[in-house]
Amino acid sequence: MSQLALESARIWPAGRRFRGETITPERMDDGMYVSDSTNEEALLLVGHGTRDARGLRQFRQIARRVAERWHAGPVQACFLELASPSIGEAVDVLVEQQVRRIVVAPLLLFAAGHAKKDIPRQVQAAVERYSELELEVRYASPLGCHRRVLELSAARYAEAIGGADAAQNGTSVLPLPLGEGRGEGVAELARAQPNRGDSEFVPVQLHAQTGMSVPPEGSTIGGNPDHSDAQNTLLVFVGRGSSDSEAIAEMHRFVRLRRELTPVEGVVTCFCAAASPSLDEGLQSALSSTAERIVVQPHLLFEGVVMDSIRQRVAAVVPANCRRRWSVADCLGPSAALAEVVVESARSKVAAEV
Repeated sequence: MSQLALESARIWPAGRRFRGETITPERMDDGMYVSDSTNEEALLLVGHGTRDARGLRQFRQIARRVAERWHAGPVQACFLELASPSIGEAVDVLVEQQVRRIVVAPLLLFAAGHAKKDIPRQVQAAVERYSELELEVRYASPLGCHRRVLELSAARYAEAIGGADAAQNGTSVLPLPLGEGRGEGVAELARAQPNRGDSEFVPVQLHAQTGMSVPPEGSTIGGNPDHSDAQNTLLVFVGRGSSDSEAIAEMHRFVRLRRELTPVEGVVTCFCAAASPSLDEGLQSALSSTAERIVVQPHLLFEGVVMDSIRQRVAAVVPANCRRRWSVADCLGPSAALAEVVVESARSKVAAEV
């Protein structure tokens, strides 16, 4: 991996010094910043990794927002797999910058195998190469059931409800972002399915940078949606899935807490892989229900292949002449709320071990 690529993943907080200049958030476009200070408390922000350009862009947006809030030292972004820099390469960069204390912050939803085993294993392997330096490493917690994550999830639900209500009666809204270079989107899907009867797809406004749906003016964003027809709504909550029983239990706990924020008639929890019930089973349960409104909500961080596959499966199962309102919520996305949870968790870990 080139030194340029490694440097571009390093992000320093606002107000640090860069070659005699003061760094501001606006200067964080490429992340190529070097600190004059030594022995900082660095934050190693670890993402799962993806080859999808949208997901990588959203991860970098989160990294910048974390750096704006983490004032103890540099924020070094890296990935467990599928993208660069790797965890080992990121640790190399921090050591080169005289960093000796590192807080590892996994940007993951729950503590499954990646957070419990894979990330610590790679970090330990990297640290052992510098045994003479006696690097101090602490581990922050994944996002879990933090209140801010629950509120952000509820906001995405409200956006999906607002988009569906803006459509004509008897239509279905599937907010499919226009992927870079994919030629996929709501309008394209509508043209590709001309005989869907009353289950018509209508375009929604999409954010030019993130590709995520923009709710219509007047919708309730960031708060609870109108619950007047909550008794006629079914929420299909979709997780990525895991073979870790504790992570699955935490997912079910998250769904219970989320339902308190957005009461609905029923909730079906399902998974894309490695756990049951499957996504297809969850969608079939929705089709068999009597709910007038069905909201499919993926519990995912960023855009990518998994989000695309969920939207495609929903589009495939919605029957022709369906008069019920179907909508697919956006992923959590690069929200400032997630950055705040990451920094809070990291600060708590540092404070607890001082």
